[in-house]
Amino acid sequence: MIRTILVILALTISPVTPAFASTESFVAQTLNAQRAAHGLQAVQPHKLLMAAAQAHARDMARGGFMSHRGSDGSNVAQRVERQGFCYRYVNENIAMGFRDPAQVMTGWYNSPGHRRNALSRKVTHYGFAAVDRSWVLVMGRPC
Repeated sequence: MIRTILVILALTISPVTPAFASTESFVAQTLNAQRAAHGLQAVQPHKLLMAAAQAHARDMARGGFMSHRGSDGSNVAQRVERQGFCYRYVNENIAMGFRDPAQVMTGWYNSPGHRRNALSRKVTHYGFAAVDRSWVLVMGRPC
């Protein structure tokens, strides 16, 4: 755990941080650094998971709520299916109110359930979105 926190801190405060082209690339680098620190394979971005994450982040931001249930009552499985993602496994991390990607990644890593999702051996792909201060990370394994 200490090693992973050090990796997150290094990514957050090192001179390399400004080189990240976007919040999405910072999240991907941090997520995969956490996974590597635990001997896990890197996860790859998937456009359908990105679309599901974006839709849920937008829904939460628009509605001013934070929940794994969408405003229409949907769950993560239903949202990824709507995007056409056939999955063998799927999970979701959400957050609201964090100011920057370093804070949200640290928050997720410090939460046992969110950490378990990020470090799942079952996932191979991810989708991430941030709308205002609504953050969504969807991870899964396709069929």
